[in-house]
Amino acid sequence: MFSESKEVQSQFTKYPLKRQVREDAEPEAKIVMRTLRRDQVSFPVIYDEAERKQENLILRIDWIKSNRAKLTMMKDDTDYVIDYFFILNSCWNLVRIENWSL
Repeated sequence: MFSESKEVQSQFTKYPLKRQVREDAEPEAKIVMRTLRRDQVSFPVIYDEAERKQENLILRIDWIKSNRAKLTMMKDDTDYVIDYFFILNSCWNLVRIENWSL
C-alpha cells in the first residue's frame, strides 16, 4: 500500500511533483503551486497507518474516476487538510499535493 512505505511512495510519485503551498504575504497569505524534483520531496508524503493513528489523522478516499483518484488526510476539529491526487497509467502515481491547512 502506498501510504505504508516511503520507498513505494518515492517510486510511485510522478516528477516533477506539483505541490500547493500557502505562503505568508501581506495583506493576506497566498496559495502558490510549485513543481518539485525528486530531490526536493521529503518522504513520507503520507504517514503510515501507525503514525496516522498516533496523530489522530484520518486518510479517506474521496473519489476514483476512470484514471484519477483523490485522497484526503485530515484531523477532526482542526484545520489540518491535505489532498493527494493520483493518475493511473500502468500503475497509480501521485501527481499533486494540495495542503489546505492553516
